[in-house]
Amino acid sequence: MLNCNLSRVFETSPVFSRKEKSLYSCWLNQSFPQKYLRTLQGIKISIISPGKRNDLEGPDFSDALILIDDQFVRGNVEIHLESKDWYIHKHHKDPIYNSAILHVVAKGDPNLIITTQNGKSVPTLILSNCEELDENEPSQCEEWQGVKWSGVREVLMNYYRIRFQRKCLSVQSDLMQVDPEQYFYRGLSEVLGYSRNREAFKNLADKLPISMVYKILDRNSDRDKLITLESLYFGVAGFINSDYQRFVSDSKYLDGLKKKWSILSKEFGIEVDKSLRWHFAESRPANHPTYRIAALVQIISRMFPDFPGQLWINQMCSKSTLGEVVQWTRGYFQQPCGMWKNHPLFAFHPARLLMGDARLMDLCTNLLFPFSWAIGVIKKNDEIITRSKEFSSEIARGEIPASVQKLLSRLSISSSKLSANFMVQGSIEFIRRFCDLKLCKLCPLEQYAYK
Repeated sequence: MLNCNLSRVFETSPVFSRKEKSLYSCWLNQSFPQKYLRTLQGIKISIISPGKRNDLEGPDFSDALILIDDQFVRGNVEIHLESKDWYIHKHHKDPIYNSAILHVVAKGDPNLIITTQNGKSVPTLILSNCEELDENEPSQCEEWQGVKWSGVREVLMNYYRIRFQRKCLSVQSDLMQVDPEQYFYRGLSEVLGYSRNREAFKNLADKLPISMVYKILDRNSDRDKLITLESLYFGVAGFINSDYQRFVSDSKYLDGLKKKWSILSKEFGIEVDKSLRWHFAESRPANHPTYRIAALVQIISRMFPDFPGQLWINQMCSKSTLGEVVQWTRGYFQQPCGMWKNHPLFAFHPARLLMGDARLMDLCTNLLFPFSWAIGVIKKNDEIITRSKEFSSEIARGEIPASVQKLLSRLSISSSKLSANFMVQGSIEFIRRFCDLKLCKLCPLEQYAYK
């Protein structure tokens, strides 16, 4: 459950439900009746040791010792809410799960046989009465007097590596099923959507695939490129013929978009996607979806006729230093061009950048470097793989999420200590694996605590 490759690089919501956290903690602490245990298949079982927390890919716990049908068996344990999750997460196709000796679930299906990639059957144990975790219970680190920073930095570097590797493997897996250019374009759209509109931006990218967008641009003159793109994206998003008009200050500009959208929608059979849900509340004006769509248009306009993913890989092949790569990303993903500085949407926008520095660093960490690493693996290009890993660990700090700020506060660490993005990414992964699950008992920071 915890260590499987997620299908998405971006995690936009808490990974675990309260029930999942309780199940995980229940297994770790063995806080369930130990007598007369039987698997879903009716086999007698005794838990000698639940195993150690596995920080790498694969089953959640490693080196568990279990007495199964009077035979001592040592191996790994995977945890899920339901039996079917084993197949939903495709563990039956992944050789790394061949080491599993037990499948622990909250809800089991007696008709579902759990098998590994090498054909072995895995018994299932149901823990249906786990006591729910108290989310308000204070963490043990709140009682510490402080922590040794050098030790914390080492832990964060370790979990950054784990997080980066997981992201890379997720991208590599997805590229086996999705066109690389569409994947890259969709990921870019998600980043520009920020947290509140990320899902809507992803769906917009699927509604307007990059191949279709470029086909439409090919049939329009270069001087109409921006108006074509803006009409296309604002039209499908529902911002042209709706109440969202109030976010555009220039009526003549809006009239021009309407005319172009009318032509494009008829010529290419494109309609407004009424399923898209856009959020403006509690967002700064610079994060409103209208601004972000205009920024996406600018980026695509600058890159055309080159496809975005290939253009990025070309830079990773030709640029030898991180500074050169960052300079290129600023030019293509951050700096405006054309009529942007006088754009009606940005009449009162002071910075007039396509994205801020922190968001640009997060784009590099969450999409650009994992994407180039995956392409390097697929193309067997060791140079791209090495550069992707090295540049990712050296990139400047991006945004610090509220969850990381809370962790720093509990540890009495100043945010200025997180000078590089790998520390932020390591903190996110650390929180995901320990704090979110209330696994204080396993916290690797305890050895560096001042008590």
